[in-house]
Amino acid sequence: MTASEKILQKALVGSGSNMDSAAWANHVQANLKDRAFFSACVAEQNLLDAAKRLSAEYAAGGTDLSKLRMEWRDYLTHSGYKPPKGMAETIKDLYSQSRIDTIIKTNVAQARGFIQYAEGTTPGAFAAFPAQEFARIRHSLHPRKDWPQRWHKAGGKIYAGRMIALKNDAVWGNLGKLGPFGNPFPPFDWGSGMGVLDVDRKTAIELGLITEDALRARVDKLRKREEAGDLPSMNGHLAAKIPYKQSTYQDLKSRLGDFVKIDKERGEIVWRQDWTKDFIEHKGKKGFYFDAGAPTQALRKVLERDIDPAHAKMLAKGNLRINDSWLNDEEDKHDVQPGHGRKHFGRNETKLDTNIPMTNADFELLPSLWRTPNRAMCSDEVNTTVFLELDLFDGNVLHARIDLSHLPRLKSFFKRKTSYILAEKAKGLTAGGPPTA
Repeated sequence: MTASEKILQKALVGSGSNMDSAAWANHVQANLKDRAFFSACVAEQNLLDAAKRLSAEYAAGGTDLSKLRMEWRDYLTHSGYKPPKGMAETIKDLYSQSRIDTIIKTNVAQARGFIQYAEGTTPGAFAAFPAQEFARIRHSLHPRKDWPQRWHKAGGKIYAGRMIALKNDAVWGNLGKLGPFGNPFPPFDWGSGMGVLDVDRKTAIELGLITEDALRARVDKLRKREEAGDLPSMNGHLAAKIPYKQSTYQDLKSRLGDFVKIDKERGEIVWRQDWTKDFIEHKGKKGFYFDAGAPTQALRKVLERDIDPAHAKMLAKGNLRINDSWLNDEEDKHDVQPGHGRKHFGRNETKLDTNIPMTNADFELLPSLWRTPNRAMCSDEVNTTVFLELDLFDGNVLHARIDLSHLPRLKSFFKRKTSYILAEKAKGLTAGGPPTA
C-alpha cells in the first residue's frame, strides 16, 4: 500500500454549501472522514475526482506541484467553474493556489500519516520502536505556538523537554480530536509541520514508559490482534464506519444526503460508496433501487441554459429513481442477465466505436451526472427524452439518457471519448440521440 493507492481508495463525498470545514470537523466522525475524499463546500463529484487523481499523482512523486495546479485550473475552466461572488483568490476559490495546495497536500499528508501509523503498530515495529516523539519535522512560515498546550490537554507528558508517548497511548487519539481531522496520526491540523519520530525500545524503557515484561505482553497482544485482522492494515482500511445511532445518522443524512447509509446487518453507518457497483453487478437482488433525489439548483441552471422549458419542467416534477427495472427494460432485456448487468454498458452494447467500457470509478460519478451535469439536450424525435453529460478529468465524457414519460428514470448510462451533445450542436442538430444509447 502506497500513499497514492490509499488516496485512490477514498469515497468521493460531495457536500453542499452548508458543509464547510467546521461542519466536517464537528459533524463527521474521524472513521468516516479518513475514508472520504471531500473538500469544504464542494458538491461536484467530478471536481473531487479530479482533485483525488491529482493528489494521488503528487503522492506518487515525480510530479511538480505547479504542473498539477495548471492541470487543475484547466479542468475547472473546462467544467465552467466560477468562484463564489466576492471570493476570488481566497481560500474559498478553487482556482486559488492556497485552496488547491491545501486539498492536495492535506490528503497526501494524511495518507502518509496513516501508512506510518499502520506500519508502526505492527508487532515487529512496536517491539523495536514502542514509542514516538511528537516533534517539528518541517519548517512552517507561521508555526503554531500552542502545541505543548495541546499535548498537555491531550494527556501527554514531557520527558527532558520532548513530547513522547507510547504508540498505543490515548494521547494520540486525544490530540487528533483536538484538531479538525480526528485521526491518531499526523497531520493534527491544517498545514501543520508537526509529525512523529520513532523512539526505540531502549529509550522508552529508560524513560519509564514501559517495562520489558509489559512490552512483551503488548507485542503478544498485537500479534493476536493482527491474526484476527484487528489492526490498521496496509490495504488501507481503517474502520470506514461508525456505530449506528439514530441522532447521528439523522444529522449526517441532513448534511450529506444519500452519501451515507445504514448497514442494517452490522448496525453501522457507512459511506454509500459502492451502491453503483452493487447495482450494476446486480448480484441477483430484487427490488434494488437508488433514489438520486430531486433536481438540484445546479441541474436546474443547466436545464434552463440548454434545453427547452417544457423538458425542464418535466424533469423537475420528481426524483430520479434508479431501480432494477433499468437492468430489465423490455428493449434491452436480451442484453441483460442477473449478475451480468455490466454487460449492458460495455462497448458492444451501443455498437459505437467511440464508446469506452465503464469502470467502478465511472459508476461512482453517476449521482453527480444527475445533480451537477455540464450539459443537457432534449430529443425532438422522442419528446420525453433528455440527455445529460459530465466531463471527466481524463478528457472522456459520461452520458445519461433520462426518460420523462412518467417520472424521471434513467434509461442508460455510458462513457465516450467525445461529447455527443457538443458534436450534435456543432452539426446544427437537436434531434435524435446516441444509437440505442
